[in-house]
Amino acid sequence: MSFPAGWKHIWPKKTALLVLVCIVLAPMGPASRTAAQSPEISILAAKILNFRLSDTASRFGVLEFVGGLQLQSDAKGFGGFSGLRLHPDRNHFIAVTDKCLVLSARLVRDITGTPLDVVEANLRPLPVGRSGKPLAKNGYSDCESIDVAGQNAFIAFERNSETGRFTLSPDGSLTDFTQLSPKPGIGRLDRNRGIEAMALFPQDSAFAGGFLSISEETLNAEGNHRAFITRNNEISEFSITRRDDYAITDADFLPGGDLLVLERRFGLQVAPGMRIRRIAASAIAQGVTIDGEVLLEAGIAYRIDNMEGLDVSVSETGETYVTLISDDNFNFFQSTLMLEFKLVQ
Repeated sequence: MSFPAGWKHIWPKKTALLVLVCIVLAPMGPASRTAAQSPEISILAAKILNFRLSDTASRFGVLEFVGGLQLQSDAKGFGGFSGLRLHPDRNHFIAVTDKCLVLSARLVRDITGTPLDVVEANLRPLPVGRSGKPLAKNGYSDCESIDVAGQNAFIAFERNSETGRFTLSPDGSLTDFTQLSPKPGIGRLDRNRGIEAMALFPQDSAFAGGFLSISEETLNAEGNHRAFITRNNEISEFSITRRDDYAITDADFLPGGDLLVLERRFGLQVAPGMRIRRIAASAIAQGVTIDGEVLLEAGIAYRIDNMEGLDVSVSETGETYVTLISDDNFNFFQSTLMLEFKLVQ
């Protein structure tokens, strides 16, 4: 701000001093407020060298452990990650928390592709809905899964078993919320055991343009996980065999169309466990009950936690990777882990 020349001679000195104090204490303009309210956060990333605690083995069936990170941050709301997607460059990623915060960040890798650090991190709430209220206060809570297609991001909300579509901005923030109408059947899922896994069907799939939803522990009459195909405003149901004490927590499609399903076993009365199953693309159809080949199963002897997010990505050289993230339930005795594997078969 500038003043006319000779303003000291026009205004009394006391008035000039008062104006100067008001200028210093006045609220900052929009640009300054943006800088002061920057959502960028600091994350401490500790490298995980071994997947199995007892040795340095890297090969586990058809999966090869590439590396991992244990993430910590003092930022309010950090933790509780349940859904994860890497961008095509495999360096940037987006993740959602149980409290419907969205983390966007850059994954630093060494020359071999091993994860080293997480930087340029931002943690933001989801945008407000049409009512003008934050989505978490408007019936949309407990974000459990995310998928991305171009400039669109899709998030599954467990409490009301719905999926919302957002616009993904270049800075990683989400805008323009659109509710995808709830369908018969999904609305009858348990509020705390509802849609936990969601993935968009590949473009070469018979269900292209639609998405897959899988319940965590809402089971059908036969005791299997209820799963849904939503496409062209129509919904069809099938089921995935429930095995042991595992609950389904996320899913994503491999190149070629096969489905990877992440399962976890976690609680005070059960031994912790993590499992990845592969389901053939040709097996997915209305009314069927399908199972899948177990690619990886890990228990207390491995570096795992409450594993809830899974992503499939492909490198520039055509190699397929599986990246996992854990939900620490915002407990100090749990950890936020990112683990990455290469599919070698």
